[in-house]
Amino acid sequence: MNLDTGISKFNMSKFNHQIKKISDTGKNTEKFSGVDKNLREATHEFESLFIHNLLKTMRAAIPKSEFFNGGSGEEIFTDLLDQEISKVVSKRGIGIADVLYQRLTKS
Repeated sequence: MNLDTGISKFNMSKFNHQIKKISDTGKNTEKFSGVDKNLREATHEFESLFIHNLLKTMRAAIPKSEFFNGGSGEEIFTDLLDQEISKVVSKRGIGIADVLYQRLTKS
C-alpha cells in the first residue's frame, strides 16, 4: 500500500518510527505508560494522514479553471493548507483514531 501521495517524507518516517516502537513492545501495553501515549499519537497521526488524503482527493475532483490557475505555487500552497487543516481536524477527531486505539489495545 503506497501512502506516499504528497505527504512529506519526514512525517511518514516519524509515523513509521512510532508504529515500529509500538510494535516492538509486544502485547504488554498495560505495563508501559509511554506506550499508551505513543499509541495515541500514532493513531492521531494516522487520522491526520487519512484526512490529508481525503482533502487532496476532494481537491483533485474539482475541475481547474484556466483563469485562476496559480501553477505550481498554488499547488504547493494548497498541499500545505491541506496538511494544516488535517492536523487541526485530527486534533478534534473524526473517530478513526479512537477506533484504532481501541482495536489495538484489545489485542
